[in-house]
Amino acid sequence: MKKINKKNVVVVIIIIVLLITAVIVSVSLVKNKNISENNTGFDLLSNYDENDPTYDESVAISIELNGDSINVDSSNVNVNGNMATIKSSGIYILTGHLAGSINIETEEIVRLIFKNVTIESTDGPAIYVKNADKVIITLDENTNNSLKDSLTYSDLEASATIYAKDDLTFNGYGSLNIEGIYQDGIVSKDDLKIISGTYTVTAMNNGIKGKDSIKIKDGNIAIEAQNDCIKSTNSVETEKGYIEIENGTLNLTSEHDGIQAENYILIENGNINILSGGGSENSTKIGTTTDIFVRGKFINPRNSNFQNEDTTEDTGSYKGIKAQKSISIKSGEININSADDSIHSNGTIEITNPNIKIESGDDGIHADDTVTIHGGKIDITKSYEGIEANNITINNGEFNIVSSDDGINVAGGNDSSSTMGRPGQNNFSNNSNIKLEINGGKIYINASGDGLDSNGAIYINDGIIYVDGPSDGGNGALDYENELVMNGGEMIAVGSSQMAQCISNTSTVNCLNLNISSTQNAKSKFSIIDSNNNEIISYTPSKSYQSVVFASSKLETGKTYTININDNQYSTFTVSSIISNIGNSADVEKMMRPRM
Repeated sequence: MKKINKKNVVVVIIIIVLLITAVIVSVSLVKNKNISENNTGFDLLSNYDENDPTYDESVAISIELNGDSINVDSSNVNVNGNMATIKSSGIYILTGHLAGSINIETEEIVRLIFKNVTIESTDGPAIYVKNADKVIITLDENTNNSLKDSLTYSDLEASATIYAKDDLTFNGYGSLNIEGIYQDGIVSKDDLKIISGTYTVTAMNNGIKGKDSIKIKDGNIAIEAQNDCIKSTNSVETEKGYIEIENGTLNLTSEHDGIQAENYILIENGNINILSGGGSENSTKIGTTTDIFVRGKFINPRNSNFQNEDTTEDTGSYKGIKAQKSISIKSGEININSADDSIHSNGTIEITNPNIKIESGDDGIHADDTVTIHGGKIDITKSYEGIEANNITINNGEFNIVSSDDGINVAGGNDSSSTMGRPGQNNFSNNSNIKLEINGGKIYINASGDGLDSNGAIYINDGIIYVDGPSDGGNGALDYENELVMNGGEMIAVGSSQMAQCISNTSTVNCLNLNISSTQNAKSKFSIIDSNNNEIISYTPSKSYQSVVFASSKLETGKTYTININDNQYSTFTVSSIISNIGNSADVEKMMRPRM
């Protein structure tokens, strides 16, 4: 029998052990890789705080874009030429330049990290989320990123450079430039959130659209859109179709509406600048030569065959901020220059404490139902009607209102003119329940129509009110249908005398109702001096006037006062009743005239 070499046996055993170890290690590496990829996905993102833009690069999957090719080492991503399809949850870092697109098809959460990435699609969206639980796009800090869609789409269901059928969230501290040369810039068919980042969007149709909702927490956003800049379109589900802006800087230039929601708009803070419809100077030019809508449908001049849900847009709307149900503005700096109403709600508007500047080709602030203002500063330098609603309540604030018709108008007034050049037509009627109520604030009105106008009643309980009313005889500084009851505050209203009205004699504040014998030139100072030679009121109207209504607790019953014009004595009067009439007034309490 041949003797076995023990040395050879040991060598064979060692080789076998090494081979078994290699197999185990190899299997383990593959298993660990799969576990790692799964952990970067569902396990990591299921509890991810979308307010946190940081990420762990060691567990992320890299997608390198190289012109018309894509390099990625992961079974989570399928690559077909210049198109990558992400099939599983995970964190994916995108770098480089691609003439192609990134698609997402999974039922899980996907997070994309943009790290100096440029994508120019050759067919459809640059980023196309066909299916996902949610997609989070993070702009890596100090990076510049750019996306552009194609001029034509083979998939007509999509319409945007970033098009998501599911929830879409943006965060990070980089920048993203988006060109929507086909239709929209960014679209989510569900909820769309912007947490942080810098965004520049240009779009042939809408800039940013979230069907169910849009929430902007912060960020720097600039949009130029041939239709609306920011919009939410769900009009079917009552709890959806809203926009909330918590903070941020928004610079919006729209051919149509700046911000539009089918439900409500809530603005808590921020710096918002809106130019819509080319601005207030285009009020009478809208819908003539440059409108991009034809017969109620949006027509892309480069693609006349395109149709999607936006073909039923409100083609005659050129408003700054518009909501179907309600608008609430709590704070912030808001500047609007609009061809149509600057702030418009088909329901209610509530304003708490913002600083708002408005130039409007129609109404400055308009609600079909109610406007309630608690404070803030509102400067309306140009409007057809300054503030208009079915009911208006002013509790506080500082107001400067310039209007070519009524300054503050409850229930329409002379709205027949809305069909003669103005973009928006209002539907109001006389109603004993409608009213203007002023409980405080400082209000200045310069109106070519009526200064304070109500088809119902006016109640003034506090505040300081100055009205430079009309110089022509067809309107009055004060115009009301039922009564004007003044229980506090101070008001001086000047204008023409033909249609002049005073406060009602049921008021508790004394009032001078003065009709001057001849029209006084603009800048002619009016003042009242008490018996101790103290000037209790001095006012210099900006326009010519013949009627003066002054109501104040400074007019005390039983005391005598002197009226001066340009510091020359015009007349004297002694307060013996609520209304002291001087001159031939049209009517002590009100002049009955046809309501337009």
